[in-house]
Amino acid sequence: MIAVNVSVVGPAPIALVLDAANIGQAVWLALARRDTGAVRLGWRWFRGGGEPGTSVLELSLVSEPVVRFYDVGTPPLRRAVNVQAASPR
Repeated sequence: MIAVNVSVVGPAPIALVLDAANIGQAVWLALARRDTGAVRLGWRWFRGGGEPGTSVLELSLVSEPVVRFYDVGTPPLRRAVNVQAASPR
């Protein structure tokens, strides 16, 4: 897990900048017929993270609908996100 803290109040977007490099032999497809084999960014949210109000955002690459990169040995990027309730208006 990355140690940098991210906080968000209420339903708000989180801006992230990611760079990914292909160091393997397979070609990453940006466009593909019916999207089969196209490489996309995938994300999942997990509740908890050791502290109340903390969730974990997991980011990984996916070759649609062939394979998730983490299933073949590329670890996902995980970041703890402190989620705070928005103030009532």
